[in-house]
Amino acid sequence: MGAILEFADNPNVTARVASDNKVDFEGKLMSLSGAALKHLDSIGIKRTSIQGPKMWKFQGVPLTEIKFT
Repeated sequence: MGAILEFADNPNVTARVASDNKVDFEGKLMSLSGAALKHLDSIGIKRTSIQGPKMWKFQGVPLTEIKFT
């Protein structure tokens, strides 16, 4: 909890891990996918679904490459 995640294509866009399945993104609790979709929408990229873990990194490592235990 509390770890800072960076958006894959822009490390200046961040989300804070709030629970096992939610992040705090722009002051709202949401899923990784929801946060990614919200960010993409804000830069004019319209998508209806996305694989959230592919869009976020922790300390420069994609979440899809991290083993969580």
